[in-house]
Amino acid sequence: MPSWIVNKFLLSVDTAEDKLGRPPNALEVFVEMEEFHGSPVKNCFQVAAVLCSIHREDWLLSNKSGYNWTRRPQEGFRTYSQIFRDIYPGYGVDSNQTVVATTAKTVNYEFLLDVLRSKDEKLMEENSWLWDYEFRLLDGKDISSFENKICFNTMPRSGSSWLRRFIEQITGISTGASTSLHSATLLQNVGLKGEAITDDRCFIIKATHPMSMPGSITFGANKVLWLVRNPMDVIVSFASLMNTCSHTHKPEWDYAKDYP
Repeated sequence: MPSWIVNKFLLSVDTAEDKLGRPPNALEVFVEMEEFHGSPVKNCFQVAAVLCSIHREDWLLSNKSGYNWTRRPQEGFRTYSQIFRDIYPGYGVDSNQTVVATTAKTVNYEFLLDVLRSKDEKLMEENSWLWDYEFRLLDGKDISSFENKICFNTMPRSGSSWLRRFIEQITGISTGASTSLHSATLLQNVGLKGEAITDDRCFIIKATHPMSMPGSITFGANKVLWLVRNPMDVIVSFASLMNTCSHTHKPEWDYAKDYP
């Protein structure tokens, strides 16, 4: 990314924080940049993507929810590296900044299938470590011969992260995702280690087809798991995401009362 773009973002974060008296969120950074520094991006969603990219370089600190940003060390705010070390002991990142096992244990897919399909209680007890909530990665060996690569397809804001956790608790393996880290860093920061992983480190991959997310990774699958939520609920939730650039925060207004 050109240094002049990075510098504009960092300056906008600083000046917005000076005016607000607290670390700004992505919307506030966008407004500050548009009004006073000239924005090199077109919308708030792109601002959030650039903020995440700068955060991955450890030039910005984020709070736990990834909603606010600052360059100034303060309580409750950490760099990407600090967050990663805290939640992923035994893991590192590759050249694409996706999670890889370094000293952490990985799981062979054929072995996993044998355990999951077995009715032998003793075998399950011997391998109870699979369900210790670490949600490991597979060992990366080719699993194409099993024809069991699964595309977990969903419209954003349908409960995909929630269901992914259930799947991970059942299988013991992290789910992957085809979304670029430009918009998925915040999910990686809260423990979804399969973000932007579509290779054989995971065998269930979240996707958002037919919606095309910028930078999405293409991959092949043998099976599809669909998650469908009432569109009326999806619309409200997706509008909240677009208006806050956050997976956890709600807008200051109430849709039902303010926009009936």
